[in-house]
Amino acid sequence: MVNEADERELADLIYEYGDERRSRRIARAIVRGRPVTTTGQLARIVASAVPAMKGAMKHDRIHPATRTFQAIRIVVNRELDEIRDLLEAAPGLLKPSGRLVVISFHSLEDRIAKTVCGKARRKESGRF
Repeated sequence: MVNEADERELADLIYEYGDERRSRRIARAIVRGRPVTTTGQLARIVASAVPAMKGAMKHDRIHPATRTFQAIRIVVNRELDEIRDLLEAAPGLLKPSGRLVVISFHSLEDRIAKTVCGKARRKESGRF
C-alpha cells in the first residue's frame, strides 16, 4: 500500500486514521523514499520527515512513526469495518438481557461504537 498509494491518499489516511498533524510531510517523504521494502525502512523515512517536538522529554514521546503505522494498520486490516460489522451483529449474538462491553482505543472506534449502539438502542425501543 505504501508503494502504490499516491501522496495525497497517503497523507489523508495518515491524518484521518493516525491523527497525525504532519501527514503531508510524512506522505511526501514516503513517496520520495519508494520503494519501501521493510518496516524499519518506513520507520526511518517517517522519523527523518518529522523532527522531534520541542520541549518534549525523550521518555514522554512515542516513536515518530507510531501514528503512521497505526493508520496503515487500520486501513490494511479494514479495522473500522470489522468493528462496525461486529457491533451490528452483536444484538443477535447476545442472550436476552445480555450485555456488550466495548473498549475503544481510538476516537474513530469510539464514534462507530456510539453510533451503532445508539441505533440498536433506538430500534429496540421503537424510537426513530
